[in-house]
Amino acid sequence: MSITSVKAATANPVIPASEASLNLSRGFRLALADAAPLEAAGIPQPVPAPLQQNLQELYIPMFSRPLAGPHQGLEQESYAEVKVAGTVIATISNSGAVTLPNSSPYLKLIRAADRMGLNGPELAQHLAETLAGASGGVIQIAHSAATQAEWLARPPRQWTVDYEALAAFIEGNRRRNDDRAKAPVSSN
Repeated sequence: MSITSVKAATANPVIPASEASLNLSRGFRLALADAAPLEAAGIPQPVPAPLQQNLQELYIPMFSRPLAGPHQGLEQESYAEVKVAGTVIATISNSGAVTLPNSSPYLKLIRAADRMGLNGPELAQHLAETLAGASGGVIQIAHSAATQAEWLARPPRQWTVDYEALAAFIEGNRRRNDDRAKAPVSSN
């Protein structure tokens, strides 16, 4: 990486037209011949501690996973199936997760419904109605379908963080950055 510095110039200096120059706003002209390259590769750039802490907090979700709990079964259990001519075209869980073929023409409908701010059985019901309406199908509510009140009464989800993997990831990034800083700079 090369950074170019330019020597200070007086306002509206007289520069021959044949000399290459850089035109700046407000009438200033700087001769490119006055520019000198600076090497920035060897300048150490330590990451400040507050930024390191913020980065670690941003990476934590990558290394988090939910603990098994009573809420998991409710989320994964079926809410409904949408059928067209007796064939299941979609299965919807209590959480609103939809299982349908990858080639389904209804994928855009699912993505649009996910942005409505609904969750749990309310989302599942909305998705079922949307898919049934678009396909001309019918909704078959499952015996395991939860109500929105049951959904909201679930205990909070607990998470665990793999701090060893997080530390290894951060250390690997630090090493790669150090290696890049030590690498020779190409003048191309």
